[in-house]
Amino acid sequence: KNTVEALADGLNAAKAIERYLKTGNMNEEELSSETKIKVARDSIVPTEAVIAMNGLYTEDEAVEESKRCLLCSCDACIQNCDLMKYYQKFPKRIGEEVHITINPGTLDGNGTVATRLISTCNQCGLCKEVCPVDIDTGEFLLQSHYTMRKKGAMPWAFHEFWLKDMEFTNGEKAHICKLPEGYNKSEYAYFPGCQLGASDPDYVIESYRYLLKHNPDTAMLLRCCGAPADWAGDEGIHEKAIQGIKENWSEIGKPTIIFSCTTCRQMFDKYLPEIEGVFIYELMAEWGIDIEHNVKDEVISVFDPCTSRHEPKLQLAVRTLAKEAKYNLKPLPHEGKHARCCSWGGQVSIANPLYSKEVVKARISEGDKPYLAYCANCRDIFAQAGKPAYHIFDILFNLNDSSRPSPTFTQRRKNRILLKNRILKKFWNYEADMVSEEIKIKLYISSELKHKINNENILEEDLEAIIEHCENTGRKLLDPKTKHFIGHMKVDNMTFWVEYAPMDGGFEIFNAYGHRMSIVEE
Repeated sequence: KNTVEALADGLNAAKAIERYLKTGNMNEEELSSETKIKVARDSIVPTEAVIAMNGLYTEDEAVEESKRCLLCSCDACIQNCDLMKYYQKFPKRIGEEVHITINPGTLDGNGTVATRLISTCNQCGLCKEVCPVDIDTGEFLLQSHYTMRKKGAMPWAFHEFWLKDMEFTNGEKAHICKLPEGYNKSEYAYFPGCQLGASDPDYVIESYRYLLKHNPDTAMLLRCCGAPADWAGDEGIHEKAIQGIKENWSEIGKPTIIFSCTTCRQMFDKYLPEIEGVFIYELMAEWGIDIEHNVKDEVISVFDPCTSRHEPKLQLAVRTLAKEAKYNLKPLPHEGKHARCCSWGGQVSIANPLYSKEVVKARISEGDKPYLAYCANCRDIFAQAGKPAYHIFDILFNLNDSSRPSPTFTQRRKNRILLKNRILKKFWNYEADMVSEEIKIKLYISSELKHKINNENILEEDLEAIIEHCENTGRKLLDPKTKHFIGHMKVDNMTFWVEYAPMDGGFEIFNAYGHRMSIVEE
């Protein structure tokens, strides 16, 4: 054999040893194939070959000739994908680590090598978009998530909060499925999603008012699209969410769905292809809108959500509406098909908070002007990080300026309750059966502590329940120095602790935190 063939044999032997150490199996045929590396030739600048004198290179000539090597590699994915850039791993390495995690071998411990990595993918689809051979690492990681969930190997803590939030949205306090008065079926149904009204109830109120003005038979379907369950890989909960949408859709006459959220549209296209849909922004651009709020000459940048990358008509409609509102647009470096995630996708902030913060930081650094978002999550993520940001409905309905703070998770829950009540009263004149926002205990919480518990995904209603439990059962400790009580209670899988003291008919909260453990008491 020649030198190259001998090197190839050595590589095959090394791969067999590595495979044995990882999976316990080394007998796998090595398949030869053409290289999948795609090199962008347009950027290559040819250089003259070094001609060897007398048929042999001198040392200097050999070095010069070797410098002509392009070191061929395809790195489009790692240059564009936030996850690959963060971990500095290419798809092949990711695939190997996921394989080890799902199928533990002999020397890899308990098979948790890539558990967090699997849960870090934003599911934005950019990896496939930039890959010259269409490798879809995101879909691979999503299916791996489902597999891990079925095996009971995926940590519940990564997604429990989001699944409970989805359950709340689809429950009695927030869910609506109604036809307008006087109609027994509708041509359209508005599906604003679970986050638009959670951000600001007026977003849904005003946009629905607009739709009724143009199509009086437009129904209201207020619930979650099931994305949290899909991203969590929970097949049972996801199927239940999809079935709930199907049933609601049939109840109102199987109308065309009007979306405001690109993630909702993506979920429908993937799991409910029989349901036709259109974006409200496209209808607004087509039907027209009287814009009261004109701020001439303000320069903003439209931030395309990652799930809009294959929706060019939608992207154009948003820009058309912004220009009609007299805003000047400054392009961002990544738009259209190369739109990047704000960090919300996949709901990865609990599984990998450091990564999530890095993604937000990167997105903010890409533009020096206020952002105009048409995804409520994008707007709120940027606002929370201190970036001035509008939602498109802010400028179309004269609602908020770009400095509106991002609501906390507690406020988002309250906004959903408020939204349902306001919709029922405003559009159906309901006074009875209104959902009440139960306030069990009055809490006094500093703004700093509210920020802390929000970052730790702790709801104020959880604190109310814990204090009520401690006060009713007497199971609490008294710190003699501070005169503060300390109590705990397990809520589902989490154990929460609260430090508090009575104050003005309620309780002042000094600290709160949670952890994933159970306390066995005798």
